[in-house]
Amino acid sequence: MTVDIASLLIPLLLTAAALWALGRRVDVYDALTAGASEGLTVLLRIVPSLICLLYTSDAADERSSVD
Repeated sequence: MTVDIASLLIPLLLTAAALWALGRRVDVYDALTAGASEGLTVLLRIVPSLICLLYTSDAADERSSVD
C-alpha cells in the first residue's frame, strides 16, 4: 500500500494554511472575501483588454484579413 504524495499535496497545503491562520489569529473569512473582492476588481479592469485581444487575434486568423 503506497501513498501517492501528489494526492496528499492539496489537503496538506490546506491544513498548513488553516494552522498558520489559527496561529496568527487571522479571520479567514474576512481575508477570503477581501481577496475575492480585489480579484473581481482586477477582472473588471482587464476584461475589455482581453475581449479586444481575442477579437483582433480572431480577425487576424481570417483568410480575407491577410491580403
